[in-house]
Amino acid sequence: MLIAVDLAGVLSVIALSSREEYKRENMIDEDYTCVYYFLDFMETLQETFHSNKFIICCEGGSDCRKKVYPTYKQNRKDRDPDTMAKLESMFEQEKVLLDILREANIMIAHEWGYEGDDMIGSICINNPDKKIMIVSQDKDMHQLITDKVSVVNFRKNIIYNNRNFKDYHDGLSPKQFLEALCMCGDKADNVMGIESIGLKTAAKYLKNDLKPHLKAYKRITDNLDVVTQNKQVIQLPFEDTPAIVWEDREYNTLAFLNALEKYNMTDISRGSNQLRWSKLLRKM
Repeated sequence: MLIAVDLAGVLSVIALSSREEYKRENMIDEDYTCVYYFLDFMETLQETFHSNKFIICCEGGSDCRKKVYPTYKQNRKDRDPDTMAKLESMFEQEKVLLDILREANIMIAHEWGYEGDDMIGSICINNPDKKIMIVSQDKDMHQLITDKVSVVNFRKNIIYNNRNFKDYHDGLSPKQFLEALCMCGDKADNVMGIESIGLKTAAKYLKNDLKPHLKAYKRITDNLDVVTQNKQVIQLPFEDTPAIVWEDREYNTLAFLNALEKYNMTDISRGSNQLRWSKLLRKM
């Protein structure tokens, strides 16, 4: 099983949480909380899904989407100073984390102009013979679910798959769910949907349960061009996203440990921790 991780999604949860930072004896000035928790999380994923075939999917910007939808994400407001400080620290720690993971030879998926969601979408369509577990709390990922692709929401502790999909999505299939997303738009990304249409109303329409005499029905049928337009930016992966194909690889535990040492993370790079990381990076 491949484990495709939405890096930005996981790190933002860690960075904005209220948990105490790791207490470290040898480093006071540097904050590597995100790095520590993410490495812990990788161990949890390995133990839960009995695989360490990780693909870490990174943000490369939204330039491609903005070319077809110029107002995409233009509504993002300035956050409060405390939140901004946490996010800025997260971005700096992400660089450190990626350096450590690259040293270990863990697969990193990143393409400039494309989002981490596109990397995950590309993995799903370009590795059809592989079982894939997507690690993300983003509902947009649910459109990718098939008999071989599942999504785990680590905050809700739910695994969404082809068997239980309709139970969680008002009876819709993954393809229908994409259509519903396109009808509703995405306020967070400044993608405008059909006025006054939410997921439940969209689901009724797609299941032929919405009566034709209702205003909502006419509103949808009169604005199906909105669905077509929105699909350009909501459907995953974005058109022409480079192919991300899994290649079996051997992990380098020694290089991983040396990278931890480089950043003075000696409290997790020495002693019994060496066995811990050897287990995470062993051939499975």
